[in-house]
Amino acid sequence: MLAILLVALLAWLARRRGLVTVPKVLLGAGSALVPLIVLFGLGQLLWTVLVWLRPAYDTAGGLLHRPVAYHVAMMALGVLALLGWYLPLRRGLGPVALVIGGLAWPAVLGVLCAAFAPGMSFLFTMPALVAALGAVAALLLNRPLWSVGAVAAGLVVGTALLPYFGYMAFVAVGLALGGAGSVFVVLFGLLAVPVVELFLPDPERGIGRRVAVAVPATALLASVALAGVGLVVDRPDAGHPAAGHLAYVLDADSGRAFWVSAELEPTAWTGRYVSGRDVGGLPPGYQRGDLWTGPAPDIDAEGPDVEVRSRTGGTVTVRVTSRRDAVALTLRVDAPITEATATVAGGAPVTVAVEGTRAGTWPGEIRFRDLPAAGVELTLRTSAGRLTAIDETRGLTGVPGFEPRPPDVVAGTRDDGDLVAVARTVDL
Repeated sequence: MLAILLVALLAWLARRRGLVTVPKVLLGAGSALVPLIVLFGLGQLLWTVLVWLRPAYDTAGGLLHRPVAYHVAMMALGVLALLGWYLPLRRGLGPVALVIGGLAWPAVLGVLCAAFAPGMSFLFTMPALVAALGAVAALLLNRPLWSVGAVAAGLVVGTALLPYFGYMAFVAVGLALGGAGSVFVVLFGLLAVPVVELFLPDPERGIGRRVAVAVPATALLASVALAGVGLVVDRPDAGHPAAGHLAYVLDADSGRAFWVSAELEPTAWTGRYVSGRDVGGLPPGYQRGDLWTGPAPDIDAEGPDVEVRSRTGGTVTVRVTSRRDAVALTLRVDAPITEATATVAGGAPVTVAVEGTRAGTWPGEIRFRDLPAAGVELTLRTSAGRLTAIDETRGLTGVPGFEPRPPDVVAGTRDDGDLVAVARTVDL
C-alpha cells in the first residue's frame, strides 16, 4: 500500500503545483493499460508468426536454443508499444499525468500480488515505490539538475529487477508465452518515461507528425529485422537439435497399430513414419489435438485388463491392470470427471477432486504413475458411458522398423512422445 500512497502523494503535489488535473491523471492511468495490452498481443503474434515460418518451434514449446535475437525483438516491440502510447498523448494529457498514470500500474500489480501471490509482490511494489519517491523528491527539490538526479535514482530498483525478471520469464516459459515476459518490459518502460521526456521538446511545441510516426516505425522495423536474424541464427544442428514428437499406438481391440506425431509439419525423420491426418483408426478418446498418423507394424503386446466392478448413480468403479508390466496408465472417459479415488494393494484410498476438462479429446482424464503389478482400483464420479485405458512404456527401440533420431532432432516436451501406448476401450 505504501507504493500506492506515494503515487497518490505525487499526484497531489503535481495538482497543487498546477501541473496536472485529476481527470488527466485518471486518463493517464487508464491509457497506460494500452501498451501493456498491445505488447502482450504483439508478443503472442510474434510467436504465431515464428511457428508459421518454422513449425518445429511449436514442438519445442517455445524453449529455443538461441532465442536472444527474438528477446531483443520483443524489447523493440516494447519500445513500439510505449512510444505509440506516449508520443500521441503527451501534448493532450501532459507528461506529468502520463508519468503518474504509468507509475500507478506497477503499484496496483504489487497490491494484487500481495493478496494472491505474496512472493512476487516485491517485483512491482519496490520499483513503483522507489520511482514514486524519486518523482516526489524531484517535485520538492524543484531544481533541474537535482530533480533529474532524483528521478534517475528512483529508477535504480526498477532497473535491477524488472528487466532481469522479464528475461527470466522468457527463459522460464519460452516464447510461446512471450507476452508474459513482455509485461515486465512495458512496466520498466512506464517507470522510465520521465527519462525519455528529458530528450523530447516542450509538449506545447510537439515533436512533429513525421517524428511521431518515424520513431515507432523504426522500432517495428527493428523488431522484424531481429526476428529475421533469429531465424537465420537459430537453425537446428547436432549441438542445437530441433524438437520432434513420435509415439507408437496399438489399439488392442482392433489389433491396428499406428505411428502418431503432434508436430505441425513433420521433420524429415518423423516423415518416415507418418504421412497423413487420418485419425479414424486410433483408439477412441486417444486423439489429443491435431495429429499426423501412419501405419505401424504390430507388436506382441496385450492391452490393459479393465474390469468394471460397479456402477451406482454417478460413480463407476474399475480395476485396471497392465498385462505387459507398464508403470504408467492414462484413462480417458467420454464425459467430465469431478472426483477420483485410487486404491492399490496394501495402501489407503486416496481421493482427489478433478477440475477442468481435456480439450481436443474425450473430456475426462486420469493419469496414474508407478502402477503396481497388481493394478489399481479407481472410483470415478462421472456420467461417462465409455472408458479407454492406455498403458504406456517409455522408448520406441523395441518396435520393428524404428530407427533412432538423427543428431539434429531430439524428443519434444509433449508428455505422450516416445511412448509405446496400448489401449483398450470398454463400456461402463
